[in-house]
Parts: sequence; C-alpha cells; structure tokens
Amino acid sequence: MLRSTMTCVLLAVGAACVAGRAEAQTERRCRWGETQVDLNRCAEDDAQAADVALDRAYRAALRRLDPAKREPLRRVQRAWLRYRDLECDFVTSLYEGGSMQPDQRYSCFASVTRARTAQLRLDVSELLGSLAPPSGGGRTEL
Repeated sequence: MLRSTMTCVLLAVGAACVAGRAEAQTERRCRWGETQVDLNRCAEDDAQAADVALDRAYRAALRRLDPAKREPLRRVQRAWLRYRDLECDFVTSLYEGGSMQPDQRYSCFASVTRARTAQLRLDVSELLGSLAPPSGGGRTEL
C-alpha cells in the first residue's frame, strides 16, 4: 500500500514537472516568437483568453442586472459581436494572403474584446452604483 501511494505521488510530481516545463516552453515561444506559426498560436490563445474573460463579465452582468435591463444588454452584445467581426475583418484584410494574417486577426480579436470587457464592467458598475443604496454594502466583482 505504501509503495503504491509513493508511486502515485512520484507520478503526480513528475506530471507536474512536465506540465510546468511545457508551460515555460509555451511562454518562451510566445514571448520570443520563434516562428510565425508560434506567434499565430500564441495570438489565438490570447484571443481565447480574452473571450473567456468577456463571457464571464457578460454572464455576471446578466445575473446582476434587473430583468428589464437584460434584453437591452443582449441586443448591445449581439451588435458588438457583429462590430468586432467586421472590424477585425478589415484589419485582417490588410494582411491578406500573408503569414501574419492569422496573428493579426487574433490580435485584433483580443484587443477589441478586452476593450469591450472593460467597457461592459464599467457600464454595469456605474449602473449598479447609481441604483445602490448610499450605505454601500457588499461588493460583487464582475
């Protein structure tokens, strides 16, 4: 029993070391951009991370808003998604056919999405702040 437990512990530590090494290699690849393919993958990962953050902020906003304010937010979000796609289509068109095209598309998605996330958080925070009682109370992060 002890031997099997030790084996499991050693395997877990080894797996964590391998995962840590892979993460460090990814960070190095993304920081220094060894190839354009690496840069494209890193930009895609960055865009996906920005999208996850926006989705969390959007879902938190929907939960926190009065039901009457939810549908207007949904309409704005759908319009914003169309804007993001059109904006990044334009930016990407400047690199049409080049190896940097995917990198530029993902970079555009990431930067525009981060700006939207910040604006969404600010809008909802201001709206909720103007409706909050003066006593303050607990704070819930978006």
